[in-house]
Amino acid sequence: MSTRIFTDGSASGNPGPGGWAFLAYLEDRAQVVELGSHVPATTNNKMELRAAIEALRLCVKLKVFAQIFVYTDSKYVIQGITSWIFGWKKRNWIKADGQPVANREFWEELDSMIRQHSLDVKWVHVPGHAGVLGNERVDEIAVSFSHQGDPNLYDGTWEDFPDKEIFDNLRDVFKVSSYKKPKYLSLVKGQFYLHDTWEDCHAHVKGSSGAKFKKVKSYEEEQMLRKQWSK
Repeated sequence: MSTRIFTDGSASGNPGPGGWAFLAYLEDRAQVVELGSHVPATTNNKMELRAAIEALRLCVKLKVFAQIFVYTDSKYVIQGITSWIFGWKKRNWIKADGQPVANREFWEELDSMIRQHSLDVKWVHVPGHAGVLGNERVDEIAVSFSHQGDPNLYDGTWEDFPDKEIFDNLRDVFKVSSYKKPKYLSLVKGQFYLHDTWEDCHAHVKGSSGAKFKKVKSYEEEQMLRKQWSK
């Protein structure tokens, strides 16, 4: 079983009033939860991060530790948590250009939650405003909250959830063929990481006893390796 979550964030004016939202299907509990909130002054990137943080916080609160798939249209979130963050931490939260990392407190909160609770998170990019039902739903909620709206949120059983088609055939919808560039999968102290470059991967595994790492060329190859290393 797995947990599948759509997340999104919105800011009117960027910066300006914002909102975040997530829609989670907790398969092992047969439960669906929609949640979000308004923030008076913020940015789109902050709201994207807050949505991911709060979604994982719910998993921790409900003790749901099955593999978690997070579907987001934010490449900023995905690249940050799966690649950039390793260099940032190595340089004490300074970017390669010498500037401080923006939204550091959000990144630290997200990273700490994943590490502290050993969450197995797979980050999946989905196209925004392209008719993907789950993405459209969380966008609707986040935008509503950014305008101080009061969207009708669902929190109940899977059986009574009226929009089951949102989660139908997700593997088919988001099947990924070859990556544009090879990535590097590592396993360090029971935690998986996906790196965009060999340099980031090498820096992450260096000095870690028992670490595993390998180049992967596609999503399917990555998932197969995850299964092999999890045995």
